[in-house]
Amino acid sequence: MSLCLNLPLLLGLPACQTLSRLAIADNPTLAQEHMKLAASYAQAGDWPAAQAEFERATRLDEKNAPAWLGLGNADRALRKPRPALKCYEKARELSPGDAEILDELARGYLGLGKLDQALSAADQAVALDGANLPYYLFTRGRVKLGQGDRAGALQDLRAAMIQAPEDAEPLRQDIARHLKEAEAGP
Repeated sequence: MSLCLNLPLLLGLPACQTLSRLAIADNPTLAQEHMKLAASYAQAGDWPAAQAEFERATRLDEKNAPAWLGLGNADRALRKPRPALKCYEKARELSPGDAEILDELARGYLGLGKLDQALSAADQAVALDGANLPYYLFTRGRVKLGQGDRAGALQDLRAAMIQAPEDAEPLRQDIARHLKEAEAGP
């Protein structure tokens, strides 16, 4: 086996990711290739590597809303809420009608205690509906809970639980935890 294939394994890196990196290094204009590589790092939980690849993608294509969204998610995973929020805002600027971006923006605002802005973004995500509506309702319920609107939070959280897919156990557990908090009151 060649050194090219053994080196990644010796360094503890998956060969496919290392070979992908080597292939796109020769052609840095391929922002989408950086996106694919970033997604594989994110899926593996390697957020620093994902962040670096999403950054490369945004430098190569500044109008790539999914790259900005991915960079925001990587920043948030690395506990960098302010840079994450800036990425989400840039993604929204580029794709204002994307419910997923609006939901992440709402979560970013929520994390920084900007509840009015969080509610506005969450309302927009819910209004756009879509397959991920339970997630958007969950986010809006969390925002309302943060604002002290227990009735509104309960309504959204209950709707999210009803609509959450049966196989989305982590989501259902998060909803249940927040429902319990909303039902308990102040």
